[in-house]
Amino acid sequence: LTNKQGGWEKTSGWRWLLATILINIAGDDETGNSFSFPFWVQLLRSKHKLIQSKRIKAEISCRMLMSMTINMYIRRIVFCTAPVFLGTEDHPMDYLKDCLAIFFITKLD
Repeated sequence: LTNKQGGWEKTSGWRWLLATILINIAGDDETGNSFSFPFWVQLLRSKHKLIQSKRIKAEISCRMLMSMTINMYIRRIVFCTAPVFLGTEDHPMDYLKDCLAIFFITKLD
């Protein structure tokens, strides 16, 4: 994970626990929005004249699939592996920097 020799000897259970707590108590304001299936269904069923063409509906369906892949699956993988990654940090500033980076990246989406 961090190009260090020796495996898991320098891993801290306390840092892992703190990261797990941070990930679980972080709200949507810090982590970005999750996938919203009702939004996409409403968009596909819209009667607006621009959305009635088959090309636009296909593009919306493709975007819905990409949004679902990132916001449901990849986002959860990042949040589940973040405590393991953060548990291997040696320096407190690196720990804080990586916590902020994880939340910043997920907030961008």
